Amino acid sequence: MSHEKVIIDFCKANNIKVYSFKDVIMKHKDPFGAYYYPTDLHWNKDGNKLAADYLYQVLNQELFSPQKSSRK
Repeated sequence: MSHEKVIIDFCKANNIKVYSFKDVIMKHKDPFGAYYYPTDLHWNKDGNKLAADYLYQVLNQELFSPQKSSRK
């Protein structure tokens, strides 16, 4: 079982919101060459930028969408 699956399953079981970045990063033809350091699996500058942009878009939509702004 992958680390991601373990984390997602844990979050779902404990009612914790989780965002998967896997589909976003895997759209690139060479995601490991483009977004990771060559010596390990940590994101490089471009990977961090892509993740930040993704989270900004998702959270902005969730927090400030018209449906959410009409809270009582």
